Parts: sequence; C-alpha cells; structure tokens
Amino acid sequence: MLLVDESNLLWAGTSGFPTPIFSRDKTRELTGLFALFVLLRAEIRDDLDVAQPKVLVVVDGEHGTADRVATDQEYKARSPPDCASPVIR
Repeated sequence: MLLVDESNLLWAGTSGFPTPIFSRDKTRELTGLFALFVLLRAEIRDDLDVAQPKVLVVVDGEHGTADRVATDQEYKARSPPDCASPVIR
C-alpha cells in the first residue's frame, strides 16, 4: 500500500513544477493538482511492484491542522500560510 500526504505532494508539485498549468479557459491555476497526479502516477508506475496497487491519499480539511498546531506550535511553522491547499480556491 502506498500512503500519500496530499498536502505535502500538492505543495511540492506546485513549488517545483517547471510550467504553470491553467484550466482551458485560463481562469484557474491547476499546477499543484496536475503535478500531484503526475507525481503520484510516476510513483505508482516506477516504484510499486504489484499489478493492482492500493493507494491511500490523506487530505487535510480546511482546518485540518488546527488541533496539531494547538498541541505543537512548531508544526508546519515554516510552511507558507496557504500551503495546505495552494491551488484550490
């Protein structure tokens, strides 16, 4: 089973993708979402040695980290303010 931290992969894809990706009507930037699926597909194709892999993607909700931050002030302290969902508006 592949366990994926969606926020981390989405942020990595948004920050590291070489070209911005926009919706067909050019009104929404979809770079992070596009990169998430590109990176996930590559990981499944290249690193999982099973015919039908099981993949679990964990997604934080809008306030998903609030309890963790209340417990540990350092949790994601260096992350930009919008990193949990940089392309979904």
